[in-house]
Amino acid sequence: TVTEISNRVFKDSTLKELPVTVHIPQSVTKVDTGAFVALPNLEKVIFYNNQIVIVEFGAFVNCPKLTTIQKGSNEINLVDGAILGCATNKLS
Repeated sequence: TVTEISNRVFKDSTLKELPVTVHIPQSVTKVDTGAFVALPNLEKVIFYNNQIVIVEFGAFVNCPKLTTIQKGSNEINLVDGAILGCATNKLS
């Protein structure tokens, strides 16, 4: 069971090449600094959270096509500066 998305986990992935939506499972409770950095084709992130998720400073950085960060049924604690250099800076 995944509970944390760590720093630069997507560094060498195809998220840099394809338009993509990332689905974050309900087991995740933390998104680390730098988890989503410099992913030019990341468009949407959907959380399926039933519990509080902490999103650290700089978790989403330089993802220019990121327009939607959608939360699940519970709270997402976005630390100030969690989303930087993206098309959106808030949850929907």
